[in-house]
Amino acid sequence: MKLLCNFQENFSDVNFSQEEKLLLCLAALLHDLGCILGRQDHAKKSIKILEHERFGFVQDMIGDDLLTCLKYIILSHPSSYDLNELPINPIHADVRLNLICAIFKLLDECELSSARVTHMLYDILKTFSKIRNNAVKYWEAHINIISVVFKNNVIYIGSKNPEKTKMLTDHFKKELRKVNKIFLKENFPMLHVKIWKMRENFYQ
Repeated sequence: MKLLCNFQENFSDVNFSQEEKLLLCLAALLHDLGCILGRQDHAKKSIKILEHERFGFVQDMIGDDLLTCLKYIILSHPSSYDLNELPINPIHADVRLNLICAIFKLLDECELSSARVTHMLYDILKTFSKIRNNAVKYWEAHINIISVVFKNNVIYIGSKNPEKTKMLTDHFKKELRKVNKIFLKENFPMLHVKIWKMRENFYQ
């Protein structure tokens, strides 16, 4: 949610509808629900949970059309989803579905920082032989990213050690290219990424 706030503040001159803002907030809260059933295909699992009667209040709150939009936003956030598969025709008059899906996909990709894993948890993960070495390197990369900030049309990724975070930042650049294609079609500012080395105590 912090990244979402930073994004909205940075693009305050862009006219987002109230429905689009609501969907971005709901997606931020609900998109990873499916992880409680397993990481694989978790977006589809999240939608199944949303469709359960216990989550009927979501449909009652936002209505059928916005719920359908929400499902597409959740479904399209993993890297494996092709944004070109999204429906062309509008589902809700006040929602630019392709743009909102692309924005949320980008925001999810921006979850790179050490907030994803504490140093204590990382130390524990390293001790388990069942955890593959490349998984440990993945979490080590997160540990080395201090911040992700939007400023104008640039995404600044602050890293303690850019070499150790390269596996994440290379993937991020790849996903950003996909998102920028949608931004171009939707007349939304295209974004660039800048990776810079910073001290861990930079903000202190």
